[in-house]
Amino acid sequence: MVEHAGGNGRPRKIKDTSRTLGQYLCRDSSISLRTLKIKLAKKNVDVSPSTIQRQLINHGYKKDLSLATPMLTNLHKEDRVKWAQEHLNNNWKKLFFRMKQLFVYSEIQ
Repeated sequence: MVEHAGGNGRPRKIKDTSRTLGQYLCRDSSISLRTLKIKLAKKNVDVSPSTIQRQLINHGYKKDLSLATPMLTNLHKEDRVKWAQEHLNNNWKKLFFRMKQLFVYSEIQ
């Protein structure tokens, strides 16, 4: 029986740069495809923006706008300051440890 040797077709240009793309996106999630193209060109990877977009889609990235969140009103800001001043002397390490225990305990159940 003859086995297929594999490797038919043109090798992909962007195969080894998917990690690099992910790092660029972690640093700046609003970076454009053209800017990514320029950054990859500096690493001697010449690809089109559509190739970069296809690669990002294959890795699970989406081009979505973040949800709009309402601005804090002055009342919200005053309430936050008041709460922070009231809880300034709390033992936060102890509270965090308790919350962590509760989280771990609820995970087991």
